[in-house]
Amino acid sequence: MQVDEKKKSARIKLAILVLFLAAAIYLVRFWEYFAGTALGIMVDTFIFTFFISRALEMNPEA
Repeated sequence: MQVDEKKKSARIKLAILVLFLAAAIYLVRFWEYFAGTALGIMVDTFIFTFFISRALEMNPEA
């Protein structure tokens, strides 16, 4: 079990390192990245909620 936790931790650290490296190459500031991520999550949440509610209205047996 502990080996799996070490592998998981190493993968997370590698993903963060790649993210920071890519951000440094393209000169993306943290707050720009944060705002873009937050905006994307809000838009996706709205779209999925809207379409799921419309689909359930069209098929109330689901």
